[in-house]
Amino acid sequence: MVMGGMNFRERWHDYWSPKEAVDTSPRISDEVKYTTCYMCACRCGIKVHLKDGGIRFIEGNPNHPVNRGVICGKGASGIMQHYSPARLSKPLMRVGERGSGEFREIEWDEAIATAVDWLSKIRAEDPRKLAFFTGRDQSQSLTGFWATQFGTPNFAAHGGFCSVNMAAAGMYTLGGSFWEFGEPDWERTRLFLMFGVAEDHDSNPIKLALSGLRRRGAKFISINPVRTGYSAIADEWIGIRPGTDGLFVLSLVHQLLRADKIDLDYLGRYTNAAWLVIQAPGTADDGLFVRNEAGEPLVLDAAGGLASGKQAGVEARVVGDATLPDGRRAVPVFQLIAERYLDPRYAPENVAPMCGIPAETIRRIAGEIAATAFGEQIEIPVTWTDWAGREHKTMRGRPVSIHAMRGISAHSNGFQTCRALHLLQILLGTIDVPGGWRYKSPYPKPAPPGPKPAGKPGQVAPGTPLAGAPLGYVLSPEDLIVDDAGRPQRIDKAFSWEAPIAAHGLMHMLIRNAANGDPYPIDTLFMYMANMAWNSAMNTTETMRLLTDKDPATGEYKIPRIIYSDAYYSETVAYADLILPDTTYLERWDCISLLDRPIGGPDGPGDSIRQPVIAPDRDVRPFQDVLIEMGARLGLPAFVTPDGAPRYPGGYKDYIALHERTPGIGPLAGWRGADGDAHGKGAPNPRQLERYIANGCFWKFELPPEQLFFKHANKAYLGTATTMGLIPAPEPIVLQLYVEPLQRFRLAAQGRGAMQPPDKDRARIETYFDPLPFWYAPFEETRADPGGFPLHAITQRPMQMYHSWHSQNAWLRQILGQNRLFMNRVTARALGLGDDDWVWVSSQAGRIEAQLKLMDGVNPNTVWTWNAIGKRAGAWNLAADSPEFTKGFLLNHLIGETLPGRDGEVALNADPITGQAAWYDLRVRIEKAAAAEAGHSAPRFRAFGHPRSIAPPPETLRYGARFGGDEQQDAAE
Repeated sequence: MVMGGMNFRERWHDYWSPKEAVDTSPRISDEVKYTTCYMCACRCGIKVHLKDGGIRFIEGNPNHPVNRGVICGKGASGIMQHYSPARLSKPLMRVGERGSGEFREIEWDEAIATAVDWLSKIRAEDPRKLAFFTGRDQSQSLTGFWATQFGTPNFAAHGGFCSVNMAAAGMYTLGGSFWEFGEPDWERTRLFLMFGVAEDHDSNPIKLALSGLRRRGAKFISINPVRTGYSAIADEWIGIRPGTDGLFVLSLVHQLLRADKIDLDYLGRYTNAAWLVIQAPGTADDGLFVRNEAGEPLVLDAAGGLASGKQAGVEARVVGDATLPDGRRAVPVFQLIAERYLDPRYAPENVAPMCGIPAETIRRIAGEIAATAFGEQIEIPVTWTDWAGREHKTMRGRPVSIHAMRGISAHSNGFQTCRALHLLQILLGTIDVPGGWRYKSPYPKPAPPGPKPAGKPGQVAPGTPLAGAPLGYVLSPEDLIVDDAGRPQRIDKAFSWEAPIAAHGLMHMLIRNAANGDPYPIDTLFMYMANMAWNSAMNTTETMRLLTDKDPATGEYKIPRIIYSDAYYSETVAYADLILPDTTYLERWDCISLLDRPIGGPDGPGDSIRQPVIAPDRDVRPFQDVLIEMGARLGLPAFVTPDGAPRYPGGYKDYIALHERTPGIGPLAGWRGADGDAHGKGAPNPRQLERYIANGCFWKFELPPEQLFFKHANKAYLGTATTMGLIPAPEPIVLQLYVEPLQRFRLAAQGRGAMQPPDKDRARIETYFDPLPFWYAPFEETRADPGGFPLHAITQRPMQMYHSWHSQNAWLRQILGQNRLFMNRVTARALGLGDDDWVWVSSQAGRIEAQLKLMDGVNPNTVWTWNAIGKRAGAWNLAADSPEFTKGFLLNHLIGETLPGRDGEVALNADPITGQAAWYDLRVRIEKAAAAEAGHSAPRFRAFGHPRSIAPPPETLRYGARFGGDEQQDAAE
């Protein structure tokens, strides 16, 4: 067949044949380097592809234990984080007023000399006058140790603002916790309940796990006021009212007790359920455990006699009355549990109206938990031996698991809510068993935990390191950081009568207390990666005012000096006096340590490093290197040799490999010893980092099968953990249903003991320091007019962004550049509001304007938004018309650090036990904005100025053009 002088075969071949060869596997890089991601707290392993001196591509490391090759949108966008126009490029000294953004550029010699000059005077006179606070920096084992060496008790990090309730409740109850400290047995669980988890947390591991869970047909129930992310794929979504999770959980406990679906064998062997509690109201030891002369807790044996709770082979009773030799009465912990939670006030029909969950739903879920736990138990044919020497032929578990995070933690009842969750887990016998919830190594730790915090008056002295770490766990009033008169000795008042169990400190109270000189004035506020002038603050407008507040008598700032280190031009930079510009995470050494927040899993401990994959192209330095150099110049003992020379001349790289916190224990646990053949504990290895790099920048130790479960009572595991330096001794870790340290504080409030709280704190401590979990209404709810502020308001972080770091990332901004206030459609209709309306949102603390978006998947009494999208004009080097400035907003403006109290006193807007910021307790009123007010968010603030070293943002931010052969330089560079 001929067509136009060409036969069909020829035309067909010409049409389908390529005109040029297409390379289907182009060379995208000259070199690939392994490191650890820092685009959220997951700490995934990544491979960074480099080409022509630039970062070309980032992908997941398929061999890494955290993400197994998966990478999320945040991780892949690390390129734009590295090349952000907001990067700082030179040390800066303020020349204008605080908040103006007026700086002069200085050299590093001047910057470090200035900082050392300020700090050396403080250390010589009163180390407490330095307050050193950090954000989500992942190097707190270094920063906390530096503070200890400096001698200041005033150190803390992000946890007190975020999730200390969860961490402290777990550590005091079972020696571990949710999030970094444990996870569900994803491979075996058959019923999974998730409480208050936003999709930014542990995102890659959870996404991998949920996909496997769904493929296996396990049921997934999400309890969350908002249905997004993980909740959107749940089999069942329970749209609970904020702050009532604990009440819902205790109603489940009520139902399980009524149905006798409790693992009594587990309780008897691994918990303090049988320990006897003294019942002698009005005496000094009421509510404490009965103990023998050796200090061992006593139990009631089968014959009705007293025996040591640590004695193997005792058949202890969990109900019954014991008469002590002195005639007093004592009962087992479990009897107190049954008496409390069988009370009708926890019945579903009484709980349902407060939780917003139908009573029949509560009953059904309790029934599903019981049926799964006791009808589908798992047995793994592995022999193991428990702490008492009893051999078990199998590892048996009940396949119900729970995971929780900030949604339950950031309430004023968060500590007891977290405790209630652990109570439910323990009663079911699902802690570290097949199908249940598993510890992530190096956990579990002893419960109650240690060490205790340092900073008492006799432990702080000029020119001297602190007697211990500034953060820790108190076990009694005698451990508080207060003076003889009971006054707080930390600037944030952590570990005082105001917040006794403040395990992570109270970052959110720092600026208010420092500006007010309460409990004493400080000289220098030193912060790292903590955007406390914006989204890491409560009542942001007031916080910015406090940072600029001056003494009317002297005209000087009430906080005399502020040093800040950040990689980007964040809101807090403009309020600092001295700026130490940091590198990006791809330009420095870093350490994800067992001493801090490691990457260990249920199958064994692990840690990792970051290595520089590219050299800085700006005059910046890794903050950790700067801190170590400052430590040497200040003469801090651990940072200098006996002759005064720098101990770590190579900076953080040297410190990671050579530092020993205690003999044989250093920042990294892998490849220790002179030959690199020791793991966990061993002498420093100068070539340790080479071994990490060769292994993809991580280390993972695999436990043998007989040590994988029951770690809290597994004799072999406890021995291994002791040998590796994970725990101090191979003793069983008894799960604490009843937390005795809380009762010690209660007794003090009742007038017992040498140390007692001030009168203003007595009622609070006696009420809330209950050794058994209980529920109470969030404080703002009880102190806000329900008619005036009828709605709950919460925030959560989106899957594609983390804190304020990423809402300046060009790729991620294309996904989300403006946040809305989300409201239930039915609620909006009742208020006469519609989609895209602009509204005024008012609380007891302030008023903001925002744009509305209606949805179905939110509790009818709740509004919510994405956190940290709204920005202060001039920050982050965004264009003046950026939606983050013009339409984005923060709920933080509405959240006060304090609440109006009764009889005129001021109460902390915080958990009464830990001091955790209660920013999920917020109550608001919504009103439609007038037409003339619509179109932009409020409040709005004057734009910051910019240092000369920060170039104006390009109109179009382009990256990668040169890799395609374009001669134009990337605007981002």
